[in-house]
Formats: sequence, structure tokens, C-alpha cells
Amino acid sequence: MIEIAKNEWGDAKVVGATEVLTHEDGGYEWDFFGSWYDPDAGVFYWYEDAGCSCNGPMDIVDTLSDLSVGSKDELIRAYKDFAKDSYNMLSSEKVAAEHDIKQAIKEATK
Repeated sequence: MIEIAKNEWGDAKVVGATEVLTHEDGGYEWDFFGSWYDPDAGVFYWYEDAGCSCNGPMDIVDTLSDLSVGSKDELIRAYKDFAKDSYNMLSSEKVAAEHDIKQAIKEATK
């Protein structure tokens, strides 16, 4: 069963799913994209966030309904959009985004 678990600092973690790809960049100003695969349901979950040093990735995630859910193609599109708009990603990472997410999906769904 897939669920959200929180540690004592309130940081959320997706448990019971296969991690597909996580991208976290920056320092004081950061951006985050996390994605997971549910092999039983055959769906993907993802979450994107950005902020500053006063908060952290996924700190407002409490339930699975706080994540986006969809198909492989929807996840690919979401990650490409995230990369295109990312303030902290290097140009070379933006160019490689589609390849990287497709490769990560291939590995996660073996």
C-alpha cells in the first residue's frame, strides 16, 4: 500500500512505491521534482515544488491526493515542463530532461 509518511520534522516521504526520479537543486532558493511508480495500479505519482530556505520540499504534503497522478506520458510531460521552467537546472540538464525521465521510467518499471 502506498502512503505518505512524515518524520519528526514534518518532512514527507512516499512509501510503498518505486521511486522513478527525484531532482532537487539549489540552496537558499530551491526547486524539487519527485516521481514514483505504483506497479499494482500501473500509475505514476509526481510532485513538484519550489521555495526558499524557510521551507522544504514536500513539507505541505499530507496525503496521496496532494500528489499528481497519471500515465507515463503525463509524467514525461510534467518533468519536461518542470525542467523548462526550473530556475536552478543547468542548460545541459534541461536538454537531457526527456531522456532522463524516460530512462528512469524504464528502470523503475522493469
